Amino acid sequence: MTREASDATDAQTPLGLLTAIWVAYLLLPLHLLQQFRVTISGWTIPIYYLFAVPPVLGLALYAVLSKKEWGRVEAIWWLWPLVLLGSIVLSPSPGWSMREAASWMLRGFAIGGMYLIWTTDSPLRILRWVYVAAVAAALGGLMEMGFDRNPLVDPLAVQSVAPTPEQTNPLYSPYRPGARLPMTSPRPMGTQGNRIPYTASILPFFALALAFCARGGPWRWPHRLAALVLLSLLLLSGCLSVLIGLAALLCVYGITIGIGRKIIIAGIFALAAVGGLWCVAVHSAPGWQNVFLKQTSIRHRLDSYRTVGALKEHVVFGVGYGQYPNVYLPYYKGPLEHLPTPDNQYLRWLIETGAWGFAALAGSIAWLIHAGRTRLKERQDPDKSRTYDALLAGWAGLATSFLFFDGFYWGACNMTFWSFLGLWATCLKPRPAALR
Repeated sequence: MTREASDATDAQTPLGLLTAIWVAYLLLPLHLLQQFRVTISGWTIPIYYLFAVPPVLGLALYAVLSKKEWGRVEAIWWLWPLVLLGSIVLSPSPGWSMREAASWMLRGFAIGGMYLIWTTDSPLRILRWVYVAAVAAALGGLMEMGFDRNPLVDPLAVQSVAPTPEQTNPLYSPYRPGARLPMTSPRPMGTQGNRIPYTASILPFFALALAFCARGGPWRWPHRLAALVLLSLLLLSGCLSVLIGLAALLCVYGITIGIGRKIIIAGIFALAAVGGLWCVAVHSAPGWQNVFLKQTSIRHRLDSYRTVGALKEHVVFGVGYGQYPNVYLPYYKGPLEHLPTPDNQYLRWLIETGAWGFAALAGSIAWLIHAGRTRLKERQDPDKSRTYDALLAGWAGLATSFLFFDGFYWGACNMTFWSFLGLWATCLKPRPAALR
C-alpha cells in the first residue's frame, strides 16, 4: 500500500466524523440550545458547547499532531490565525476576544483546515452527504412556509435581551432568566431560527446541484428535482441578500464553465423576471409579504457604515476581536440602536481586526482562488474541474451574502464558508504519485 493510499484510509473515520458535524449544523438549530446551561466550578457553560467544542477540538489536535508532511497551502492555512494575534492581545478584553476567535475557528476555520489536510481525492464524496442534508433542510423550509409552522425552531425561538451585570465569567456572557422576546425573523426560519442565515447556508449547494445535473447519468433527474427544491426555497424566501448571493453564484459559475458574459447577464435578468412572476403567483408566501416594507433593516445596514469611525485610534489591529458591540454606539445613528451588529461580516471584521486583518483576509482568499484556478487549468481534468467550479461558485454566493449579515457568528454559515474554501484549496495539493 502506498503512503497516499495509507493516508487516505487513515482519514476515512475522522472525515466521517467531521462531515457528521457539518451535517448536524445544517440540520439542527444548535446555537439556540444556548438557553440550556450548566454551571461547572462557577463557570456558566451552554450545554451545546459540550457537544460542539470537544469533538472539533479533538479532531483538530489529531489532524495537526498526526500530520507528517506539510504542504505549503496546508501550512499557510493553519498558521493564518496568527493574523488575529494583535487584535486579541491589544483588545480591551483579551479573554473575551480569545473566546470569540476560538469560536470562529472551531465552528468554521478549523473545519476547513481539516478538510484540506484529510481530503486526498475529489471532494465529491464528502459533498454528496452534505448536499443531501442541505436539500433536506430546504424541504423543511418549504414545508414551514406552507404550514406556517416550524416544530424544530418554534419552541426555541426566543432571544435574550438583557445581560447579567454581576456575571464574572470572562468566556461567556449569559442573560437574565425571563428577559426574552420572541424572534422577529419572518419565515422560513428553517434550521437556524433566522431567515437570512438559514437560506444563506443552503445557497452554496445550489451550485453543486447544477454541477450534478451537468454530469448526466441515471441520477440526473433526482438532481434536477433537488435543484428545483433549492431554487424554490431561495426564491420564495424573499430574502434579498440571498438573491444577490444567488446572482453572484450564477455569475461565477457561468464564468468558470465558459458561458459568455452576455448569456450570464441574460440569465440573471431571466432569473429576476421569473422570481418576480413567481412572487405574484404565490403572493401569499410568507417570505415575500413584507420584503419591500422593512426599510428599517436597509437603513440599519447603511447607517452601520458610520461605525468605521471606531477605527480612529485602532487603525492597524482594530478595536479587538469580538468587541464591536462595545464600540458601535457612539458612531451609530440608525434605527436599531439595540442591535450590536452591523449586519455586514466584512465591515465587522474591518472594525474588529483593523486594516491588517482585513487586508490579510482579502489578500489570502484572493491568492487562494487565483492559485487554484491556475492549477486547475494546468491539470486539464474536466471532471474534477466541474466539481471545483461548483465549489468556487457556491462559496462566492455565500461570501456575497455575508455583505448583509455577520456570517462568521452563525455556525452553519461559518462552517460552510470555510469548508467550501478548504475543499477548494485541495486542488493546490500535490497530486498522488499514482496520478502523476
